[in-house]
Amino acid sequence: MQLAMLLLGLSIATALWTGVQAINAEARKSYARAADSLAGGGLASLTRKDGQPIPTQTFVALRRAGWLVSPAIEGETRFGSTRVRLVGIEPLTLPEGAGQVEFKGDAALTDFLAAPGLMVVNQELAAQLRGQATPPLKISESVPPGVAIVDIGLAQAWLGTDGFSRLILARDQPEGRIPLAQIAPELATQ
Repeated sequence: MQLAMLLLGLSIATALWTGVQAINAEARKSYARAADSLAGGGLASLTRKDGQPIPTQTFVALRRAGWLVSPAIEGETRFGSTRVRLVGIEPLTLPEGAGQVEFKGDAALTDFLAAPGLMVVNQELAAQLRGQATPPLKISESVPPGVAIVDIGLAQAWLGTDGFSRLILARDQPEGRIPLAQIAPELATQ
């Protein structure tokens, strides 16, 4: 009887351990997808070494020097009692493969850019924001939980900043561009 109970206990413990491992693996995948989405689809970014916002003039200087970069801003804000991680993007310069939001057709892009804009969220956050003063919501399950993606100008207004959190680098950069150290030595690649 004791041997049977011991075997039953070991079987249950093994099943629980296997279940916990499966849940942990799925959670790691989910966190990796969320981090990848927030980071710009696995693309490298430029950030300031001192952690301060990147001025608009630096972005303009890099673009004029041939660097294919796109600004992004991130920060926390609240809509009523709902805390939201706000991500502002500039879809016209966003590199292919950034993976945050896809715009199918000119109307979707125009709706995103023109006032009052669009806020792209997942279904769960849309339910939490119902009844709050937000721009029209667009549902996308590729957006991580608790994250809202908006036009960068809207994000800057809500977060009260005029700089950028980072500049997303396109994978393929042109040959012969001016080195980063000459244009913006305060920036580092991440």
